[in-house]
Amino acid sequence: MERKEVLIKNIKIGNGQRIAIQSMTNTISTDYISTITQVNKLKDMGCDIVRISLPSMEAAINISKIIKNTDLPIVADVHFDYKIALQAIKSGVHKLRINPSNFPPEYLLEVVHAAKSENIPIRVGVNRGSIHDLISNEQLAEYALKNVLLLEKMGFDNIVVSAKTSNVRDSIIVNKYLFNHSPYPIHIGLTEAGFGKFAEIKSIYSLSVLLNEGIGDTLRISLTGDPDREVKLAKYLLRAAGKLGGFFEVVACPTCARTQIDVERISEFLETKYENLKKDIKVSIMGCLVNGIGEGLNSDIGICGGKDKSVLYIKGKRVRIVENHEIEELLVKIIDNFDQY
Repeated sequence: MERKEVLIKNIKIGNGQRIAIQSMTNTISTDYISTITQVNKLKDMGCDIVRISLPSMEAAINISKIIKNTDLPIVADVHFDYKIALQAIKSGVHKLRINPSNFPPEYLLEVVHAAKSENIPIRVGVNRGSIHDLISNEQLAEYALKNVLLLEKMGFDNIVVSAKTSNVRDSIIVNKYLFNHSPYPIHIGLTEAGFGKFAEIKSIYSLSVLLNEGIGDTLRISLTGDPDREVKLAKYLLRAAGKLGGFFEVVACPTCARTQIDVERISEFLETKYENLKKDIKVSIMGCLVNGIGEGLNSDIGICGGKDKSVLYIKGKRVRIVENHEIEELLVKIIDNFDQY
Protein backbone atom coordinates (compact mmCIF):
# COMPACT_ATOMS: atom_id res chain seq x y z
CA MET A 1 0.00 0.00 0.00
CA GLU A 2 1.43 3.39 -0.98
CA ARG A 3 1.58 5.64 2.09
CA LYS A 4 0.33 9.22 1.94
CA GLU A 5 2.14 12.34 3.13
CA VAL A 6 0.59 15.35 4.85
CA LEU A 7 2.01 18.86 5.31
CA ILE A 8 1.24 20.67 8.59
CA LYS A 9 2.56 24.19 8.08
CA ASN A 10 6.24 23.31 7.47
CA ILE A 11 6.24 19.80 8.98
CA LYS A 12 5.77 16.80 6.70
CA ILE A 13 4.47 13.57 8.22
CA GLY A 14 3.83 10.17 6.68
CA ASN A 15 5.47 8.11 3.92
CA GLY A 16 8.80 7.76 5.69
CA GLN A 17 9.20 11.33 6.92
CA ARG A 18 10.76 11.98 10.33
CA ILE A 19 8.38 11.16 13.17
CA ALA A 20 7.04 14.41 14.59
CA ILE A 21 6.71 14.95 18.33
CA GLN A 22 3.43 16.42 19.51
CA SER A 23 2.11 17.72 22.79
CA MET A 24 -0.95 19.63 23.96
CA THR A 25 -1.25 22.75 26.07
CA ASN A 26 -3.11 22.55 29.37
CA THR A 27 -3.48 26.28 29.92
CA ILE A 28 -6.85 27.99 29.58
CA SER A 29 -6.80 28.63 25.84
CA THR A 30 -8.54 32.01 26.14
CA ASP A 31 -5.54 33.08 28.24
CA TYR A 32 -3.40 33.50 25.16
CA ILE A 33 -0.41 34.95 27.01
CA SER A 34 -0.01 31.87 29.22
CA THR A 35 -0.69 29.62 26.25
CA ILE A 36 1.93 31.35 24.09
CA THR A 37 4.44 30.93 26.90
CA GLN A 38 3.71 27.21 27.16
CA VAL A 39 3.78 26.66 23.40
CA ASN A 40 7.19 28.30 23.05
CA LYS A 41 8.56 26.39 26.01
CA LEU A 42 7.46 23.14 24.35
CA LYS A 43 9.16 24.28 21.16
CA ASP A 44 12.41 24.93 23.01
CA MET A 45 12.25 21.40 24.44
CA GLY A 46 11.97 19.84 20.98
CA CYS A 47 8.25 19.67 20.28
CA ASP A 48 7.33 19.80 16.58
CA ILE A 49 3.54 20.31 16.66
CA VAL A 50 1.30 21.65 19.44
CA ARG A 51 -2.42 21.02 19.84
CA ILE A 52 -4.70 23.48 21.62
CA SER A 53 -8.20 22.69 22.83
CA LEU A 54 -10.85 25.20 21.76
CA PRO A 55 -13.93 24.78 23.98
CA SER A 56 -15.41 28.17 23.09
CA MET A 57 -15.74 30.70 20.28
CA GLU A 58 -13.60 33.14 22.26
CA ALA A 59 -10.80 30.57 22.31
CA ALA A 60 -11.14 30.03 18.55
CA ILE A 61 -10.82 33.77 17.94
CA ASN A 62 -7.91 34.24 20.34
CA ILE A 63 -5.89 31.39 18.83
CA SER A 64 -4.84 33.80 16.06
CA LYS A 65 -2.79 35.70 18.66
CA ILE A 66 -1.05 32.48 19.66
CA ILE A 67 -0.27 31.61 16.04
CA LYS A 68 1.30 35.05 15.48
CA ASN A 69 3.63 34.55 18.44
CA THR A 70 5.13 31.16 17.62
CA ASP A 71 6.52 29.47 14.53
CA LEU A 72 5.32 26.01 15.59
CA PRO A 73 2.42 24.41 13.69
CA ILE A 74 -0.75 24.78 15.76
CA VAL A 75 -3.53 22.19 15.77
CA ALA A 76 -7.04 23.15 16.87
CA ASP A 77 -8.87 20.50 18.87
CA VAL A 78 -12.61 20.97 18.34
CA HIS A 79 -15.63 18.92 19.37
CA PHE A 80 -19.37 19.28 18.73
CA ASP A 81 -19.52 22.92 17.57
CA TYR A 82 -18.80 23.26 13.84
CA LYS A 83 -18.81 27.07 14.15
CA ILE A 84 -15.76 26.87 16.42
CA ALA A 85 -14.04 24.70 13.82
CA LEU A 86 -14.82 27.23 11.09
CA GLN A 87 -13.53 30.09 13.23
CA ALA A 88 -10.34 28.17 14.02
CA ILE A 89 -9.69 27.84 10.28
CA LYS A 90 -10.33 31.57 9.82
CA SER A 91 -7.92 32.26 12.69
CA GLY A 92 -5.15 30.49 10.80
CA VAL A 93 -4.66 27.11 12.47
CA HIS A 94 -2.45 24.69 10.60
CA LYS A 95 -4.43 21.53 11.27
CA LEU A 96 -7.83 20.60 12.65
CA ARG A 97 -8.47 17.66 14.96
CA ILE A 98 -12.10 16.57 15.00
CA ASN A 99 -14.24 13.51 15.41
CA PRO A 100 -16.45 13.83 12.30
CA SER A 101 -19.26 11.95 14.00
CA ASN A 102 -19.61 14.89 16.40
CA PHE A 103 -20.96 17.13 13.64
CA PRO A 104 -24.19 16.73 11.64
CA PRO A 105 -23.29 15.83 8.01
CA GLU A 106 -24.38 19.16 6.52
CA TYR A 107 -22.21 21.11 8.99
CA LEU A 108 -19.31 18.71 8.61
CA LEU A 109 -19.37 19.38 4.86
CA GLU A 110 -19.02 23.11 5.55
CA VAL A 111 -15.99 22.47 7.78
CA VAL A 112 -14.41 20.16 5.20
CA HIS A 113 -14.87 22.72 2.42
CA ALA A 114 -13.28 25.44 4.57
CA ALA A 115 -10.32 23.19 5.43
CA LYS A 116 -9.85 22.23 1.79
CA SER A 117 -9.91 25.84 0.62
CA GLU A 118 -7.17 26.74 3.12
CA ASN A 119 -5.22 23.50 2.56
CA ILE A 120 -5.66 22.57 6.25
CA PRO A 121 -5.23 18.87 7.12
CA ILE A 122 -7.81 17.20 9.32
CA ARG A 123 -6.97 14.58 11.89
CA VAL A 124 -9.80 12.12 12.26
CA GLY A 125 -9.28 11.39 15.93
CA VAL A 126 -11.41 8.91 17.84
CA ASN A 127 -10.85 7.64 21.37
CA ARG A 128 -12.49 4.62 22.93
CA GLY A 129 -13.64 6.83 25.80
CA SER A 130 -15.64 9.01 23.42
CA ILE A 131 -17.71 6.05 22.23
CA HIS A 132 -20.47 5.25 24.69
CA ASP A 133 -20.80 1.60 23.70
CA LEU A 134 -18.66 -1.45 24.36
CA ILE A 135 -16.89 -2.24 21.11
CA SER A 136 -14.03 -4.47 20.01
CA ASN A 137 -10.62 -3.22 18.89
CA GLU A 138 -11.48 -3.94 15.28
CA GLN A 139 -14.73 -2.01 15.63
CA LEU A 140 -12.87 0.98 17.09
CA ALA A 141 -10.45 1.02 14.15
CA GLU A 142 -13.34 0.60 11.71
CA TYR A 143 -15.16 3.48 13.41
CA ALA A 144 -12.17 5.72 12.66
CA LEU A 145 -11.96 4.47 9.08
CA LYS A 146 -15.68 5.01 8.62
CA ASN A 147 -15.13 8.67 9.47
CA VAL A 148 -12.19 8.82 7.06
CA LEU A 149 -14.46 7.45 4.33
CA LEU A 150 -17.00 10.14 5.19
CA LEU A 151 -14.41 12.84 4.46
CA GLU A 152 -13.29 11.09 1.28
CA LYS A 153 -16.86 11.07 -0.01
CA MET A 154 -16.81 14.85 0.50
CA GLY A 155 -13.77 15.09 -1.75
CA PHE A 156 -11.23 15.50 1.05
CA ASP A 157 -8.09 13.41 1.45
CA ASN A 158 -5.70 15.70 3.40
CA ILE A 159 -6.12 13.39 6.37
CA VAL A 160 -4.30 12.11 9.44
CA VAL A 161 -5.98 9.32 11.40
CA SER A 162 -5.87 8.13 15.00
CA ALA A 163 -7.80 5.65 17.10
CA LYS A 164 -6.64 5.63 20.70
CA THR A 165 -7.27 3.58 23.81
CA SER A 166 -5.91 3.68 27.36
CA ASN A 167 -4.98 -0.02 27.25
CA VAL A 168 -1.53 -1.03 26.01
CA ARG A 169 -2.51 -4.24 24.23
CA ASP A 170 -5.61 -2.73 22.66
CA SER A 171 -3.67 0.30 21.45
CA ILE A 172 -1.19 -1.90 19.62
CA ILE A 173 -3.93 -3.99 17.99
CA VAL A 174 -5.97 -0.97 16.88
CA ASN A 175 -3.01 0.84 15.32
CA LYS A 176 -1.84 -2.26 13.47
CA TYR A 177 -5.34 -2.51 12.00
CA LEU A 178 -5.26 1.14 10.91
CA PHE A 179 -1.83 0.70 9.33
CA ASN A 180 -2.96 -2.33 7.36
CA HIS A 181 -6.22 -0.78 6.16
CA SER A 182 -5.42 2.89 5.54
CA PRO A 183 -2.65 4.77 3.67
CA TYR A 184 -2.97 7.94 5.73
CA PRO A 185 -0.39 9.10 8.30
CA ILE A 186 -1.16 7.71 11.76
CA HIS A 187 -0.98 9.69 14.99
CA ILE A 188 -0.07 7.22 17.76
CA GLY A 189 -0.24 7.49 21.52
CA LEU A 190 -1.69 5.78 24.55
CA THR A 191 -4.50 8.13 25.51
CA GLU A 192 -5.34 8.89 29.13
CA ALA A 193 -2.24 6.98 30.27
CA GLY A 194 -2.43 8.65 33.66
CA PHE A 195 0.09 10.18 36.04
CA GLY A 196 3.56 9.15 37.11
CA LYS A 197 6.04 6.40 36.30
CA PHE A 198 3.58 3.64 35.44
CA ALA A 199 1.83 5.91 32.95
CA GLU A 200 5.18 6.68 31.36
CA ILE A 201 6.14 3.01 31.13
CA LYS A 202 2.79 2.05 29.62
CA SER A 203 3.08 4.75 26.98
CA ILE A 204 6.67 3.95 26.08
CA TYR A 205 5.99 0.22 25.87
CA SER A 206 2.99 0.56 23.56
CA LEU A 207 4.69 3.12 21.33
CA SER A 208 7.92 1.11 21.18
CA VAL A 209 6.12 -1.93 19.81
CA LEU A 210 4.45 0.15 17.11
CA LEU A 211 7.58 2.08 16.15
CA ASN A 212 9.55 -1.15 15.88
CA GLU A 213 7.04 -2.32 13.27
CA GLY A 214 7.21 0.94 11.33
CA ILE A 215 3.83 2.17 12.55
CA GLY A 216 3.37 5.80 13.54
CA ASP A 217 4.12 9.07 11.74
CA THR A 218 3.59 11.47 14.62
CA LEU A 219 3.19 10.73 18.32
CA ARG A 220 2.18 12.13 21.66
CA ILE A 221 2.94 10.66 25.07
CA SER A 222 -0.25 11.71 26.88
CA LEU A 223 0.43 12.28 30.57
CA THR A 224 -1.53 13.98 33.31
CA GLY A 225 0.23 17.18 34.32
CA ASP A 226 3.00 19.31 32.84
CA PRO A 227 3.34 18.66 29.08
CA ASP A 228 7.10 19.28 29.29
CA ARG A 229 7.51 15.70 30.43
CA GLU A 230 5.64 14.43 27.37
CA VAL A 231 8.14 16.04 25.02
CA LYS A 232 11.21 14.95 26.97
CA LEU A 233 10.06 11.33 27.06
CA ALA A 234 9.11 11.39 23.38
CA LYS A 235 12.62 12.54 22.51
CA TYR A 236 14.16 9.79 24.65
CA LEU A 237 11.90 7.21 23.04
CA LEU A 238 12.67 8.24 19.47
CA ARG A 239 16.38 8.36 20.23
CA ALA A 240 16.32 4.88 21.73
CA ALA A 241 14.32 3.61 18.74
CA GLY A 242 16.87 5.05 16.31
CA LYS A 243 14.28 7.45 14.90
CA LEU A 244 15.89 10.71 16.05
CA GLY A 245 19.51 11.68 15.55
CA GLY A 246 21.60 14.61 16.70
CA PHE A 247 21.81 14.03 20.43
CA PHE A 248 24.31 13.53 23.24
CA GLU A 249 24.36 10.08 24.85
CA VAL A 250 26.07 8.66 27.91
CA VAL A 251 26.60 4.91 28.11
CA ALA A 252 27.52 3.87 31.66
CA CYS A 253 27.98 0.59 33.48
CA PRO A 254 25.57 -0.29 36.31
CA THR A 255 28.56 -0.48 38.71
CA CYS A 256 29.65 -3.40 40.90
CA ALA A 257 32.42 -4.32 43.35
CA ARG A 258 35.02 -3.91 40.59
CA THR A 259 34.12 -0.25 40.00
CA GLN A 260 37.14 2.04 40.29
CA ILE A 261 35.62 5.47 39.56
CA ASP A 262 32.42 7.29 40.52
CA VAL A 263 30.45 6.28 37.42
CA GLU A 264 27.14 7.62 38.72
CA ARG A 265 28.46 11.07 39.59
CA ILE A 266 30.33 11.51 36.30
CA SER A 267 27.38 10.26 34.24
CA GLU A 268 24.88 12.49 36.02
CA PHE A 269 27.16 15.48 35.58
CA LEU A 270 27.48 14.91 31.83
CA GLU A 271 23.78 14.13 31.30
CA THR A 272 22.78 17.33 33.09
CA LYS A 273 25.34 19.58 31.43
CA TYR A 274 24.74 18.33 27.89
CA GLU A 275 21.05 17.39 27.99
CA ASN A 276 20.21 19.78 25.15
CA LEU A 277 23.37 19.36 23.10
CA LYS A 278 22.28 18.62 19.53
CA LYS A 279 25.32 16.69 18.40
CA ASP A 280 25.80 12.98 17.82
CA ILE A 281 28.34 12.30 20.57
CA LYS A 282 28.39 9.02 22.47
CA VAL A 283 30.38 8.93 25.70
CA SER A 284 31.03 5.70 27.62
CA ILE A 285 31.84 5.77 31.33
CA MET A 286 32.94 2.34 32.52
CA GLY A 287 34.04 1.52 36.04
CA CYS A 288 36.64 -1.12 35.17
CA LEU A 289 38.35 -2.83 32.24
CA VAL A 290 35.84 -5.72 31.91
CA ASN A 291 33.67 -3.69 29.52
CA GLY A 292 35.65 -0.46 29.56
CA ILE A 293 37.98 -1.31 26.68
CA GLY A 294 35.25 -2.58 24.34
CA GLU A 295 32.90 0.31 25.03
CA GLY A 296 35.77 2.78 24.67
CA LEU A 297 36.57 1.39 21.24
CA ASN A 298 32.91 1.71 20.19
CA SER A 299 32.27 5.23 21.51
CA ASP A 300 33.17 8.71 20.37
CA ILE A 301 34.70 9.30 23.80
CA GLY A 302 35.35 6.57 26.37
CA ILE A 303 36.66 6.27 29.90
CA CYS A 304 37.91 2.88 31.15
CA GLY A 305 38.16 3.18 34.93
CA GLY A 306 41.26 2.21 36.89
CA LYS A 307 42.21 2.42 40.58
CA ASP A 308 43.94 5.82 40.49
CA LYS A 309 44.18 6.44 36.79
CA SER A 310 41.88 5.67 33.87
CA VAL A 311 42.26 5.25 30.12
CA LEU A 312 40.82 7.79 27.69
CA TYR A 313 39.59 6.73 24.25
CA ILE A 314 38.65 9.15 21.46
CA LYS A 315 37.01 7.94 18.24
CA GLY A 316 37.90 4.35 18.97
CA LYS A 317 41.56 4.94 19.76
CA ARG A 318 43.39 4.76 23.09
CA VAL A 319 44.71 8.30 23.58
CA ARG A 320 46.15 8.71 27.06
CA ILE A 321 46.10 7.91 30.76
CA VAL A 322 44.04 10.28 32.93
CA GLU A 323 44.21 11.00 36.64
CA ASN A 324 40.79 10.05 38.05
CA HIS A 325 40.24 13.42 39.67
CA GLU A 326 40.70 15.08 36.24
CA ILE A 327 38.11 13.02 34.35
CA GLU A 328 35.18 15.45 34.42
CA GLU A 329 37.23 18.53 33.56
CA LEU A 330 38.92 16.72 30.69
CA LEU A 331 35.67 15.34 29.28
CA VAL A 332 34.12 18.82 29.22
CA LYS A 333 37.11 20.17 27.32
CA ILE A 334 36.91 17.35 24.76
CA ILE A 335 33.12 17.52 24.32
CA ASP A 336 33.11 21.30 23.93
CA ASN A 337 35.78 21.06 21.23
CA PHE A 338 34.84 17.71 19.71
CA ASP A 339 34.67 19.11 16.17
CA GLN A 340 38.43 19.54 16.34
CA TYR A 341 39.13 15.84 16.90
